[in-house]
Amino acid sequence: MRAPGLGAGQEVGLRYRGEATRQDPYTKLLFVTDGILIRWIVSGEIGKFSVIVIDEAHEQSSNMELIFALLKYKMPLYPRLRLVIASATVDVEKICNYFGDGHSRRVFVAQPTETMGTRFLIHDR
Repeated sequence: MRAPGLGAGQEVGLRYRGEATRQDPYTKLLFVTDGILIRWIVSGEIGKFSVIVIDEAHEQSSNMELIFALLKYKMPLYPRLRLVIASATVDVEKICNYFGDGHSRRVFVAQPTETMGTRFLIHDR
């Protein structure tokens, strides 16, 4: 995948299976697949990040369920880690209840407030 402004030496990086990492110390935003995110949560590599953004969280899949379960279990180990869950149709109350009061200032749910999704309403407790 080639795109201007993406890859080593750029602020936006990319990592997926079968491809060399396109990131370096200049990378501020890194896109990864759900499989890589699962591997990083299990191995503890998420500790080097301050924010994880999960988009399209309403799409039910076994990987998404596993990511949520692992994050619920592992987030207490990483006090500076924040989680932003973005979805047009996710049940905000359900997500907030799932992560519980222990994560209330660290888990945020973003939903579009306009048809085009250009503005987001951030829910927290």
